[in-house]
Parts: sequence; C-alpha cells; structure tokens
Amino acid sequence: MDLCDKITVRYEDMIDTPIETFTRVLEHVGIKVMQHKLVSALEKIDLKKLQKLEAEQGFIEASPKSKEGFF
Repeated sequence: MDLCDKITVRYEDMIDTPIETFTRVLEHVGIKVMQHKLVSALEKIDLKKLQKLEAEQGFIEASPKSKEGFF
C-alpha cells in the first residue's frame, strides 16, 4: 500500500452501511476481513445495546463526578 493512497469514509456511511464501510476500510489498509468477526464486533459496539447495558449494570469507568451516563 502506498502511503499516499487515501480513502474517504463518511460518518453517514458508517451509520447506514457499517459492514460494507468497515470492510472497505479494513481492505484498504490490508487487513483480511472475516465477516463473522466484523459483524460480531459491530454488534458489540451498537449504541443502543451499550446504553441498555449501562442502564442495567452501570459503567465502571465512569467518573464519580459524572452526573450522566457515558453512553
């Protein structure tokens, strides 16, 4: 890969088509994509799931001064 090679990644694409967008980014930097692992990773960082998990279990890394949740 040439260091001058560039890729444009739009936030909207990450939200609307995350699997396709992250596949394109990983392939661009030379990482072999294992679709099942990518899908699993994206599921684990789903904002709604993280918010629900935080509401149920709290957020251990949260600052004691924080009045709101992290997610």
